[in-house]
Amino acid sequence: MAGILSTAYSVYIVEPEATYNTDAVDAAMVANDDIVYLAINNGGDITPVGAPFTPDRARASQDGVASTFVKSHSELNLPIPMTAGIGTANTPNYAALLKACGFIETIGASSTTYVLGTSCADSVTVYKYTRNLTDNQWRLKKATGCLLNMSLGSAPGEEPVLTMAGQGASFFDLSAPAAYFDASGEPALDGDGDSITYTGAATADDAQRLLCVGGTITYNSGVVPASTVTLDIAMSVAPIMTQQGNPIAARIIRARSGVSPANGSIGVESTDLMAAYDDIAAAVLSNEVATLSLVFKGSTKKVTATINVQFSDRLAERDNNGAVGFDAPFIAVGKFGVHPFGDNAVQLVYATI
Repeated sequence: MAGILSTAYSVYIVEPEATYNTDAVDAAMVANDDIVYLAINNGGDITPVGAPFTPDRARASQDGVASTFVKSHSELNLPIPMTAGIGTANTPNYAALLKACGFIETIGASSTTYVLGTSCADSVTVYKYTRNLTDNQWRLKKATGCLLNMSLGSAPGEEPVLTMAGQGASFFDLSAPAAYFDASGEPALDGDGDSITYTGAATADDAQRLLCVGGTITYNSGVVPASTVTLDIAMSVAPIMTQQGNPIAARIIRARSGVSPANGSIGVESTDLMAAYDDIAAAVLSNEVATLSLVFKGSTKKVTATINVQFSDRLAERDNNGAVGFDAPFIAVGKFGVHPFGDNAVQLVYATI
């Protein structure tokens, strides 16, 4: 039965792919693996991408010539609240997405560390179920072979948000409406709409919420408080096309575009009688590398983000409730003295307080 689709009621499942562009969510359901319904902010979506081919024909009038629609790939936008890790090792529920953004995972006894790397080997499958407003049925959109870029937004006292945006190699429109979940909220149908008897555990992402409570810049042993911080990993995500059928996207790759590194901006306020401004202004002129440290805390858990930053331009003035504030643009750079290849510009550590 057809229904009116909701813009607010949706469920997301993400699974890492063992084989590129192979449906990992469907495989997890069939294997009765435990599944987590991820917390995704409103505004997330999977959008199929296609393009009409219009021939350039000589014609007898101004009337248009019919085109042919060609399936290509999918685009994804997933705004994810940065929640704490779970379990003893504090690994986040969205670990597969971090790895799809190029982060290298190291799981320790009591913490899990992610360092931005270069490989684009870790792909994911993403399912988005959208609920009907008129009944209990859902429509499914999905994408396989997905690679992503990540950006971070952080403001004092607010919830940090990781926005994962990228592309998938597959092209799927909305499915027909179906009862994809049973009365207990567990999967009742697989990705093709066929009935399954799922015996794993399907749970909602209830990891501890985090707030932005600590942001500092360390330069020449001095510590300067930061206010609002943005970071964009700034990786280019694009499809490689082949004549293999319809859709024509064969693989999605993620790579650094030219010399454009990860970049962002740090808010510097004048509440310390402009001492922070003087320190950062000196850092801009000296071309030295500073350390940006952001601490996001919950009641018992935390995430610490450490970024090696070089300020890329002079500070720009802005108004902050009648006081002058500043925004300092930066690029994230590797510490090549620590490792000759770098791969250490951005680090996230999930741990217990």
